[in-house]
Amino acid sequence: MAVSAWGAHEFFTYHNNPVVLEIYTDCRGMTYPRGKVLQFRLYQSGLLEYDKYPAQDQLSYLHLRYWFPRTHSYVTPTRVNELIALAEQPDFLGAEREYPAAQSGADSEFRTSISYTRASHEKYLVVVDYYGDDGFGATRRYPPSLLALLRAVSAIQREL
Repeated sequence: MAVSAWGAHEFFTYHNNPVVLEIYTDCRGMTYPRGKVLQFRLYQSGLLEYDKYPAQDQLSYLHLRYWFPRTHSYVTPTRVNELIALAEQPDFLGAEREYPAAQSGADSEFRTSISYTRASHEKYLVVVDYYGDDGFGATRRYPPSLLALLRAVSAIQREL
């Protein structure tokens, strides 16, 4: 009976609550963490999932190689609507499929994949080696709504 109840919980939590915005970063080369990290998965209801990992200096203490626990939180409906409004801007929906690195890294690469899906709007794009306002002409390289969306996500992550 408990399995059936859990299955019903999963169905109503996720089936009627689609993912609106998902951001992964694939960390390659001499990086920590290495591999695919879920930065931000936002559901229509405000449910938020993300991977949280310890600081690199704690790994030697914990004797772990990599540790990616999936963590949950919630975002207010107002913030969900703000993120949706940014993602539905024409310059975001019309953005290029991939933005290459402004400056090539010698030993690492961070590929940030952004996926937005809601009603009839869908957008998938990749930003390579985006570090925020990285000093490499971010305001000229990326659409304003993409920058605003990444900044808003970053602000939410800092609050977690």
